[in-house]
Amino acid sequence: MTQAPFTLLQISDCHLLDDPAGLYRDQSPDRNLLSLLPALKRLKPDGVVITGDVAEQGGRAAYERVVSYLEGFCHHIAYIPGNHDDRSVMTEIFGAAGYDAGPVVNWGGWRGILLDSVVDGDPSGTLGADDLSQLKKLGESEEPTLVFVHHPPMAVGSAWIDRYPLTNGEAFMDCLDAASVKAVSFGHVHQVFVQNRKGIQYLSAPATSVNSQAGFDRFTVDPTGPKARWFKLWPEGRWASGVISAG
Repeated sequence: MTQAPFTLLQISDCHLLDDPAGLYRDQSPDRNLLSLLPALKRLKPDGVVITGDVAEQGGRAAYERVVSYLEGFCHHIAYIPGNHDDRSVMTEIFGAAGYDAGPVVNWGGWRGILLDSVVDGDPSGTLGADDLSQLKKLGESEEPTLVFVHHPPMAVGSAWIDRYPLTNGEAFMDCLDAASVKAVSFGHVHQVFVQNRKGIQYLSAPATSVNSQAGFDRFTVDPTGPKARWFKLWPEGRWASGVISAG
């Protein structure tokens, strides 16, 4: 009998404000996240990875609300910061809730590598030399692996966000070995993106707050609403992924 897959959700770019009634790009990020949660719960996730920009202003109240919204959601929750997050506040509140900061998690026969690409005061991101060296060592294993990072290592075709990439994206991608790394999934871009490079899939998790239509030079609101990415991970290395919305 084939073993059931591990169901993993990637939640990204919640952009919750200190005030739960506050607006982000003229929409309520709290209301949009809450509207998405019933669809996510129907997937019966085994794990969640939150890939940054949880709090638009980096305030405690936003992180505390996320913890309350995800209470009882699943057994495993891990996270990395985004450029809008306050790393110390995020670590304090999410750590107290039992969330895992990695840098490696082992779930369902898979390995998840969680990379912190945030540079304080800069909307772009980068990875240090030590991160890249460690990543290359981890990639020597044959264990099926997903890599999560907030910033995209390649352009996604939307000028408004492509100006704020992972600045050493090429060096990062050159560290990865398709023998073990099946996919790299990031946030930051507020749209759906999929591209294959040297046998590795590069994917985005669209935002739970507000998304943009792909391919526009300026942020152009996507009327289809908040979204998240799902993964089905089989222990032998087979996998599938897609996007889920509130509708």
